[in-house]
Amino acid sequence: QALQDLINGRADVAFLYRRPTADEMRLFQAADGDTAIVVPVAMGGIVLLAPQSGDTAALALPQLEALLAGGTAAPTPALYAPDPNDGLWQAFRGEAQPPASARVVLLADAAAVLAAARDGGGALGLASTLTLPADLAAAGVRAVSLIVDGEPAPAAPTPENLAAGRYPLRHRLYAVCRATGGIEAGKFLTHLAGGRAQRQVERAGYLPDSRVLREIVLTRDPVGD
Repeated sequence: QALQDLINGRADVAFLYRRPTADEMRLFQAADGDTAIVVPVAMGGIVLLAPQSGDTAALALPQLEALLAGGTAAPTPALYAPDPNDGLWQAFRGEAQPPASARVVLLADAAAVLAAARDGGGALGLASTLTLPADLAAAGVRAVSLIVDGEPAPAAPTPENLAAGRYPLRHRLYAVCRATGGIEAGKFLTHLAGGRAQRQVERAGYLPDSRVLREIVLTRDPVGD
């Protein structure tokens, strides 16, 4: 919806959980003669929610894969996820829709996922740290830690683990504007990428994109070879 409003001129800036796809960029190219401008703003964690009273303390990545594949080794009866149109599923799996064989139940939004994880009889919910309440216990849910190969202990979706890459289910919040849009939209994206705005993101309780650890690859080969 955000991208539709942006390309149809009903919005100057859109916020997304994922980068626009190649097909979406072609729509901007056709409309404006140029692709959209995309700026990463913050890092979020893709969280697996369990009922506060449940017994799923930690989950290994192979167990999660079994759940998504609908395998018998899956530890829960279902995974509740928000509408794929909001972009979180795409950021999670890199695909537009869950496979038909997966035990995934799609709900309207993050609030519906939180309620289903709380009341769904042990099923997990898929949510984002960017939209979850700070006090999960008060909402009747908790975040399931992930068991990752090479890590000494299960990793929780804390800002520290997200920034260092120890928690693997991550996504970015992006701001997008049209290349030929108004000057104010471009100035706003420039502001969001700067140090002052990134400090404002941190003061608001979110992990600024500028604080996220990035992999640096050193090579003697020219770029493109």
